[in-house]
Amino acid sequence: MDALAFGELVTEGQATLDKIGDAVDGYYGWAAGSATGGPNGDGYYPLPAPGAPGYVLVPSPAKIAAIAAEGGAPSTQLTAEAIDMLPAAATSDGKEWYPAVSPDGTLRRFRPEMFAARRTADLQPLTQLIGNELLPALTEAGANGLERRIALNEIHRKFTGVINPKMPPYNCKGDVRISEKGSTSAGSNVVTLNEPMFRADDIGKLIYVSNNAGPAPTYANFQSTITEVISPTQARCAAALLVNRSQDVQVAWGTDDTAGMQAAINACRSPGTHTYGGGLLLPPGMYLCGPLTYPARMAIKGMGRRQCMLVRKPNPPSVTTDTHQFVNENTLCDFNVFSDWGLHGLKYQQNKGGIGFGFYSVPSSQITAQIDPYPYWSNMVITDQTYHGVETYNRHSGDIIAMEIVGCFGAGFSCNSYDINMVNMLTIGNWGPGMNLSSGGCNINNLKSSFNGTNGYMFEADEGNCNLLVKGGGNNITNARLQESLGSSLVVTGTFNKFGDMSLEDAGCIAFEHETWRTPPPLRAQVYFKGGACTGNVLNDVSYGRAVHETGDHMTHAIYFSGNPTGNKGRMWERPGSDYDVAKIGHNNNSGMIDPTNKIRIDDVSIV
Repeated sequence: MDALAFGELVTEGQATLDKIGDAVDGYYGWAAGSATGGPNGDGYYPLPAPGAPGYVLVPSPAKIAAIAAEGGAPSTQLTAEAIDMLPAAATSDGKEWYPAVSPDGTLRRFRPEMFAARRTADLQPLTQLIGNELLPALTEAGANGLERRIALNEIHRKFTGVINPKMPPYNCKGDVRISEKGSTSAGSNVVTLNEPMFRADDIGKLIYVSNNAGPAPTYANFQSTITEVISPTQARCAAALLVNRSQDVQVAWGTDDTAGMQAAINACRSPGTHTYGGGLLLPPGMYLCGPLTYPARMAIKGMGRRQCMLVRKPNPPSVTTDTHQFVNENTLCDFNVFSDWGLHGLKYQQNKGGIGFGFYSVPSSQITAQIDPYPYWSNMVITDQTYHGVETYNRHSGDIIAMEIVGCFGAGFSCNSYDINMVNMLTIGNWGPGMNLSSGGCNINNLKSSFNGTNGYMFEADEGNCNLLVKGGGNNITNARLQESLGSSLVVTGTFNKFGDMSLEDAGCIAFEHETWRTPPPLRAQVYFKGGACTGNVLNDVSYGRAVHETGDHMTHAIYFSGNPTGNKGRMWERPGSDYDVAKIGHNNNSGMIDPTNKIRIDDVSIV
């Protein structure tokens, strides 16, 4: 049943993509078609039929222009002037008129938003868009010839059920812009940037300025609206700023898209427990949104993990509890598909913490028709969160492919779920461990974890300053590179984990923070086995050495034991040319020795 349900999801997804491809391919042929082209030479071209298999023949824009000319239009070409002379189909506040054929066969003019809002009372219903001559077209006089415009979003929506949050009724803007190089003056309401980013249409948008609404040392964040764009580098706010900051102020501004985005997500809800929901196609843009929740069995597809991002809207000062950015609406959430978009936590603007991407499942029994939820996440970036970038709990059994988690104040990925298959993972620059595996049965292949552990205040001593923390059991990690952690590189407290073909580099120092405000902890081992429960772990061909730091012994040990771990085994070797002048082995076990059941060799020499 599990495989069948997942197979159905894949089949449905492929069918949707095929329909989109057919619609797009057909549209391009139709849009460029001549008045005498098409399979029958009459100017009619095939487009996929709405709501049914097969195709219908639709007149090309050139054919529509020819029909209009034959029907007594003021000009043989549909020029802008000719369109203005046509009778209006309905009143509208738009800026451009387009021609259309009404049900009685006469040529009328309309405006495109009339389609989106379905206000075309005296035109053909939108459901009859394909198969009738109700197709927008605009002819420009001169050498450029015919210019065609069609609401392609409506074709996609009719044929595939895809939701576009930028279209009515959702009307999201996706207009957030962020500058990391702003400056302010106390008592002034003008924000200055070092690059031209403000535009005339920014007036009325929300604006946030980091560390600028209170006295030292708290420096609360500033929230206001833009009342005037003075120049591309200066904007005036409704309220005055309180702090002098000459550089490196983060400034973010945009339109609140929370309500529209949540409505678009809800529109993808599955109609039943055993059926699948719809898909949301996220166009390029950065969408300012407060906390969002997602239902089961829906999909979100973007155009690029940095080109399409949900940006966490800062809470007002009155909110004193943590809020998460994007989490499942309940624990009965399965078969979600998320790909090619990202989450930006805007961490320097938040007054409270929160998880970026959360998935919290039931701990036992069945979710719906199957045991596990089987989500699928791919090509995503999670960045600048105030707590963990990603946090999962309990059942999962899905796939995570090419996820990048960067610059979060907690762990990059706090994984408390089991049986996850992860491929091509990157965790970099997080305050806590790059990855914290607290559950079991996960398979991780191709992991790069660097510059993590700079401030692991959420974790126990010696655990928060590493690149990879493994507290669970039965995990398999292969082809991993752990590079430049403030503390130990790999910390293991769990059982029966396997580590193969791993490279551990530069434990104990991070290049860009070397000899600066971060003081490394006393223990900085490449591998740290900790606690009496740490047993049965295997190191298969694990190397360690220098990569960035060519000199200096920043690590303290190749391997270190505390709390009497037992039964661990494997092989480590020092990379040629590293020439560390430190003890390769260390411990602080109560027994005064490393337990002899630990069968580990370093450079073919047993540690016991």
